[in-house]
Amino acid sequence: VDCSGPVHVSGAFQCGGKLMAGELHCSGSVRVQTDLTSGPINASGGLHVEGSLKGTEVRSSGSLRVDGGVEADSFTTTGSVRVDGMVNAEQISIRLWDKCQVGAIGGSKVLVTQSPTTGFLSGILRNNVGSLTCDSIEGDEVDLTAVKAGVVRGVNVVIRNGCDIDQVEYTGTC
Repeated sequence: VDCSGPVHVSGAFQCGGKLMAGELHCSGSVRVQTDLTSGPINASGGLHVEGSLKGTEVRSSGSLRVDGGVEADSFTTTGSVRVDGMVNAEQISIRLWDKCQVGAIGGSKVLVTQSPTTGFLSGILRNNVGSLTCDSIEGDEVDLTAVKAGVVRGVNVVIRNGCDIDQVEYTGTC
């Protein structure tokens, strides 16, 4: 699919090849069997890209699965994320609801937080809050919660609750 304008998906959509769009808005289940290239990407529900994902602004809520890497100006996700390659973006914000996995993360500002459970089910779900496993994280400003990583490098690094980091390298503050 090659579209210079917006692509809107509501429901289930499968693209047997590459998807290129001026912008992508999807709710429901979307599967792209190779690469996805777009301007802004706004996905709620499930998005599975079997190749790499490139977009100016990537926003995902629900389940995001990328078999390759992600390249964007900003990357924001809430829910479950699995990226086999690297997430490379200027601004990265990952809000964890489930167990997540990313090969590597690189950006100027990297923020990983847990989504708090509230309301009636909070007592039941409290032990199931999200976590992120990652080989390496690099950024100027790095703020991490519930992350298991081999190496974290940055200028200013904040390591919060639930982290298991093998090695931290910083040039400013930690």
